Amino acid sequence: MKKLLLIFIVGCSFLSFSQDTLLKSITNGKVSGYWRNYFMATDNANPGQDWYALATGGLLKYQTADYHHFSVGIGLYHSSNLISNIDVRDSMTNKVSRYEAGLFDVADLSNREITILGDAYIQYKNKSHLFKLGRFKMKSPFLNPEDGRMIPTLEQGVTYEFKPMPNFKFTTSLITHIAPRSTSKFYGVDKSIGLYPIGKNPDGSSSQYKNNLSSKGLLVTSLSYKKNNWGFNTWNFYVDNLFNTFFIEPFMAVNTSKIKHQFYVQYINQLKLKNGGNSDDNKTYFHNKTSNVFGLRYKLILPKKWIVSANFNHITNDGQFLFPREWGREFLFVFQKRERLEGVSNTNAWMIDIKKTYALKKKGLLSLKLGYGQYYRPDAKDIAHNKYAMPANDQLNLDIFYFANKNKKGFGVEYLLAYKRAIGNTYNNQAFI
Repeated sequence: MKKLLLIFIVGCSFLSFSQDTLLKSITNGKVSGYWRNYFMATDNANPGQDWYALATGGLLKYQTADYHHFSVGIGLYHSSNLISNIDVRDSMTNKVSRYEAGLFDVADLSNREITILGDAYIQYKNKSHLFKLGRFKMKSPFLNPEDGRMIPTLEQGVTYEFKPMPNFKFTTSLITHIAPRSTSKFYGVDKSIGLYPIGKNPDGSSSQYKNNLSSKGLLVTSLSYKKNNWGFNTWNFYVDNLFNTFFIEPFMAVNTSKIKHQFYVQYINQLKLKNGGNSDDNKTYFHNKTSNVFGLRYKLILPKKWIVSANFNHITNDGQFLFPREWGREFLFVFQKRERLEGVSNTNAWMIDIKKTYALKKKGLLSLKLGYGQYYRPDAKDIAHNKYAMPANDQLNLDIFYFANKNKKGFGVEYLLAYKRAIGNTYNNQAFI
């Protein structure tokens, strides 16, 4: 009896100490987040329909302080439709807004309020290891937040990171659910594909893979290394029963006293797995056996914070480069905001951009970026090589950022002007314009 009493007293003392330490980790936690107001408008060539939208919302997040290297995080994302005409259809094509709808719920344009529990995880972190379980935000090529609207892409699963030294990192993640950007809930990996435009099958028939794919999940692994002026990043995306995508990007830098030269090479290989998602060709996602993408980038960093880059990507004729648009933006060298190459093969594209950053008085920053590119897709009627029937086009982007603080925290403003023009044949078809 005395032994039981002693064990009880010791246990209560330990529990009291444990609770006290745990309480400190909770009260010393960090609250973070942001509030955004976003106005967007599209002026289409006549007689095309014009669209506009104004959204407000943001993120409220809390993460406890470390408790024996453990912490817990929770975050709510929100977007409200203040005013818009996103549900108005173009009289000639019957299409609704392509860009403005992304401020809200693309799966239900009538949904004027979105609130989603996007972060809900337990994390273990020490000097070399990080382990996270639950809902969180990932950053990788193709699977990333693409946080240029109101609500980013979010993932659910488990991720592990090993970083034994500053220049080496290994990560692996098993993802079971995804909340695509501009949606209101998490979907199974297979059900998350098809919420955005689905295009056509290679034979020209309408794609029917939405809600008809079968996949148990997504395995992402990566390895990055950097030493002095060279290094590489590799990523592999294994989507059960659909496809595998391998990405590698080696780089090298040559520095002089005032100028930095950086050279990058990019290679992407994709392989179809089993039946590509469904045994019925009309309902499968990945049709071709393989696809290959090559890229080159030259970046010049000049004094007074000037940066110039010249970029090129080539998609071979082996098969369409495919990666679910719902999962993030493309990390192709020729990427510009409001531009994608996903869904095409036999394609060449080049892009050049110039960036200048000014340090302002009172700790502010002003950043100007001008980009121009040409994207030579196959003919818009060549559906076998052009899934979304997009004609070749050029694009000019002007992107202006202002930050009240040099660390880019606090108040900030962005202005983006994007101009796109067809340089391929549109056949006077409004749907191609």
